[in-house]
Order: sequence, then structure tokens, then C-alpha cells
Amino acid sequence: MYPSAVIIGRPNVGKSTLFNCIIGKRKALVNDEPGVTRDWNDEFYHFTDFSLQLIDTPGLNNDTKDIFEKKLNIKTFSAIEKSNLIIFVLDAKTGIINEEFLIFKKIRKFNKKIFVVINKAEGKVNFVKDDVYKLGINEIFEISAEHSIGIANLIEKLGDNFKKNIIEYEKNIPTKKHVINIAVVGRPNVGKSTLVNSLINEERLNTGSDSGITRDSIQVSWDIKGFRVNLIDTAGIRKKSKVQKKLESLSVIQTKKTIFKAEIVLLVIDAYIGMDVQDLRIAKSEYDLKSK
Repeated sequence: MYPSAVIIGRPNVGKSTLFNCIIGKRKALVNDEPGVTRDWNDEFYHFTDFSLQLIDTPGLNNDTKDIFEKKLNIKTFSAIEKSNLIIFVLDAKTGIINEEFLIFKKIRKFNKKIFVVINKAEGKVNFVKDDVYKLGINEIFEISAEHSIGIANLIEKLGDNFKKNIIEYEKNIPTKKHVINIAVVGRPNVGKSTLVNSLINEERLNTGSDSGITRDSIQVSWDIKGFRVNLIDTAGIRKKSKVQKKLESLSVIQTKKTIFKAEIVLLVIDAYIGMDVQDLRIAKSEYDLKSK
């Protein structure tokens, strides 16, 4: 298995923007609204002289009372547990706050290598570097993920940590085979995420009775009978007339792109409701899949 680095931090500090910037493509959904990321997203990426599994996570809400936010925290800590290195993202515009000192105390207990990344450092900033040094971390990077400033240095330091051990990791990687991409699509709240969890026999994706929990297209690896499959859970597609918020529009666009790139599409239908007009629209690909 390849080494992995997990990106963590408070909501809206630019974790998904950093994730996209490092892998060089817009895989994770990005919006100014806090809490866009609901499930952790990952990407196996091959750099010039090392390879890495990079993981984007939901924002950590320390001491939250909200049950759903508590579930997101648990998912993030699970991702940290499975990773080799933590990229802790701070917002240069707000400076380090008490909430982040509390988060840092929790992640330090995992005994992992930690990089502190001060994002949004392209203009006027409010952080004081001495405050960041109070965390006891020497690996501090000032970047702007949105403008790709400081990213090359961050990637170089990631390589310094991982490429010396890559030969040992490579020995344990099975022979590369063709990967089948399966998109799981349908209307909101028909059980797409529950189906994916059931197939992989793991509570990997967040589920619940509320519609719209899934906002991003989340790829989950599944090995079945020697074949590698990427199950891609997607945001539910409502009627166009009901899609009014920008965030939901972005989610639908990403779902369309996922359908376009997949080799197999699983259309999930609610058995209690049966096939309705919206299911037929999705099945007939009336969403102009060629307009990416």
C-alpha cells in the first residue's frame, strides 16, 4: 500500500482547494460555503519520484453538539488513523484560534508526522508565526492553494518524507490491472451511499434520512474476485426546476461528469416510490452529459 497524507482543519480553511491543487485537477467540490465536504475523498497520485495517497476530509468542529457533525469528526479521525502524515491547514486571514489548539491536542495523540500549512497567505494576513510555533511543529508552510503559491515546496517536503521508502512500498503493490469505474446515481435519498457501504461491507460513506447528505462524487475502491473496481457515489439529481442553490448546481455538474467518465452506471430507484419521471430522465441521459 502506498504511503498516505491526510489534509485536516476547521471548515472553510481551504482543504479541498489544497487537495485539488496538489493533484492538479478539480476532483473535490469547492465552494465558499462552510461544510461542503461531507465524506473524505482520496486520490492516488504519482509525482516525479514518489507516489502518494492524498486524503481530503470534512472540517473538524471541536466540541460540536450537532450529531451529524460529530459523525464527520469520527470519519476524519478514522482517516487520520489510517494515514502516515497529517497536513494541518490553518487560515492566514483569521490567524490561529483557540479551536485549532484544541484540535492539535487531539491529532498529536495519533503520533503521526505533522505539517502545518498556513493557507490564503497571498495577501494581508492576521497570523503571527510565533503563535504557530507554539504548537511545537517545525514544518510550517505558507501557501495559497487558490493561486498555487508555495505548493512546489510543500510537495518537495512530502517527497523527502516518502520517496526514500517508496521501494519498500512498491514491493507490496499488486500488478496493475484495468480498473472498472462504476457510478452510482439516482434521485436524492434513494440509498446510493447505503448501497456502496453495503457492497464494500464498511461504513465508509455518511448516510441518513435527510436528503442531500452527499454533495461530492466520492470514489471508493472495491476489490471483488481479483478485479479492482472504483465505486463512485454521487450527489442526487433533482428536477432542474428545483435546483436553485449554486452548491447543488455544482454537485449536479460533478455527477454528470462522473456519469460521462464511468464504464458502468448503476441507477438506484426507490422501491417504495417506483420509477418516476425524474428516474427516466436520468436513465435516458437527458442531462447533456457531453457538456462538461
